[in-house]
Amino acid sequence: MKFRPHRRKGEKLQIITVAPGPTSATTSLYLAQGLSLKGFRVLAIDLDDDGALSELYGWFTSASYYPDSSMEAALRLNKPQSISSIIEKTCFDGLDFVPGTPGLGFFEFECMQRYLNGEDVEGTDASLRMVRALKEVEQDYDVVVIRCGGKAFLNAGAIEAATGILITARVGWADVEKASYYMMCVARLLSEIEKTGRPVNLKFHRYLLTEYNPRDVSEQKAFARMREKLGDHLLTATVWKSDAIRQAEKMKQSLYELTAGAIGRSAYEQAMETLSSANAEIMDIIYEVWGRPPMYVSQASPLASAGKAKS
Repeated sequence: MKFRPHRRKGEKLQIITVAPGPTSATTSLYLAQGLSLKGFRVLAIDLDDDGALSELYGWFTSASYYPDSSMEAALRLNKPQSISSIIEKTCFDGLDFVPGTPGLGFFEFECMQRYLNGEDVEGTDASLRMVRALKEVEQDYDVVVIRCGGKAFLNAGAIEAATGILITARVGWADVEKASYYMMCVARLLSEIEKTGRPVNLKFHRYLLTEYNPRDVSEQKAFARMREKLGDHLLTATVWKSDAIRQAEKMKQSLYELTAGAIGRSAYEQAMETLSSANAEIMDIIYEVWGRPPMYVSQASPLASAGKAKS
């Protein structure tokens, strides 16, 4: 079970929605790949029609439109497809993927038109379709990672389906306020969902500090203030500002796909340790929801949380 930590009887599929924000595409990429490398069965979904996450998987949707290949095909009103028909395999064992294409923008426009015309008074049709689509493949995966974009109806669907929400932020009050405002919007949406009698699936939400420089005294102090404001909702692990991550992104690959020699050993190892620590903390939260004892944080390097110790 250590190497195949699949869901057991009674354990629900975990759907982690990564909120729109700084580094949301790379965070979604490394979380999904990190989970699969630990033996979880993972489905990654790009809900942004700009396809930034999709490009990291080799889908250049901004240059060439792929019809019937995004969640739009599974959600649309006219002859929707089964979500199984749009899921793509990746080079990572246990990791599948649904690209983000311009079709998502068409679906969002269609939802807005129906809402304005009074055909979807509560504006919940997209959400219900998202929940139903993911239900189709519930038995095939342990975790779904959804990267959100700027589309209101699609984001609402990702929130209603979510068992967990991950919000990325940089050091500084601007990002903290944006993240806090996002969670206020989530709370209002979930309140409206409860009024309809539909179940609320959300079990946790966490903030992840990214592009952090632990050697900067001002950032150390800002991190400490963020901890005071956000409490345990702020992950202890941080993802450090890293040339290695940026170089890999420019190459349209992840560090998991590259060797240390391609980036530089020191930068590569440091970046991998901070990413592993953040993923480990999230994996232990998943275990907590499932009712299992924590397993991963003790295996992760303490490097990523060194900034907290210094602060």
